[in-house]
Amino acid sequence: MTANIALSGFQDLNREWRSRRDGKDCIWNVIVTVAEGRGLTGMGNHGLNDCYVKVSLSSNPNDDTNISKIHEKTSTPFFNHVFKLTFSGQPAEFFSSFLWVSVFHDRGAIFGPKLVGHLQLGMLDVFHMPEHKLPLQWLALVDIYSETPAIPTGYIRMNTIINSLDESGAVQSDVPDPERSLTELIIIPRIHAFLTAPGRYNLIFRILQGRDLKRMDALWGADPCVRISCGSGEMRTDAKRGTLNPVWNQQIQLPLYEPLLREMILLEVLHESGGDQRMSTLRFLWKDLWSNQERLRTPHWVDMFELPVEFSLASQPAVQAVTRGIASAGQAASRALDGT
Repeated sequence: MTANIALSGFQDLNREWRSRRDGKDCIWNVIVTVAEGRGLTGMGNHGLNDCYVKVSLSSNPNDDTNISKIHEKTSTPFFNHVFKLTFSGQPAEFFSSFLWVSVFHDRGAIFGPKLVGHLQLGMLDVFHMPEHKLPLQWLALVDIYSETPAIPTGYIRMNTIINSLDESGAVQSDVPDPERSLTELIIIPRIHAFLTAPGRYNLIFRILQGRDLKRMDALWGADPCVRISCGSGEMRTDAKRGTLNPVWNQQIQLPLYEPLLREMILLEVLHESGGDQRMSTLRFLWKDLWSNQERLRTPHWVDMFELPVEFSLASQPAVQAVTRGIASAGQAASRALDGT
């Protein structure tokens, strides 16, 4: 007997916000306060930094408009800078995005800036926090392009607030919250998206059946197959011809090599004879699959959903959550097993 399993809030939020706006684009403000830095690795000849902070969203990584002023010859700068970023688009794109916060050492126009360190914050994680607010606290910077990508290159004290036209969100307090201890920082989910799970893992999906899938052909219905993709490749089931209630009973296995905690696994139902037209999608996060692997051993129905035409999934960054959510395009049954 199958069971419904609710995992994360990604699809639920998509459904809620698309319903609020009747499928139209939504607007969110992301307010970031960077108070100060501490222990920044010196990049200048004087052993210190002429540093500044740049903040951008992963949906617009080349945005150079949110930059602080330069603080010269210091490893403990007081930035005291408030950044306001505005996002306009579909909820799925926003909640799967993350915030880039980077500190650079300025070397002038000839040599250009040199990275001191950076960090990522998932928008979904910040949104799920009380009042949609990541409290003011110290967070570690790293340089993933160096030979020691896991060693902090400094720390910055910052907070992040999300609000929208439909929701006022949090307001910056006059008195900063107390600093967070290392233990408290660890419990904040995906606070640093570069963390990895060492080792090799096998991701196994048992695709059982689907029902009430989206009609793609007026006469024949659809020729559905299931494709599962991740960073190490993709696999698919056989196509079932002329049915909206296919029975596959097939197993798909994909290896994952030291996956990021935010590694995305994409499950798609495709209309094969229509040139692999996408009928519906479901996106999983490696961390959520790993942490829920015992529950996911039980076969269960999961709701699929259809993306709006104007939203191109291929152009989007890795998703920050797993979901059970919108039943607008059909349903597919899968069984997910993780192991070494």
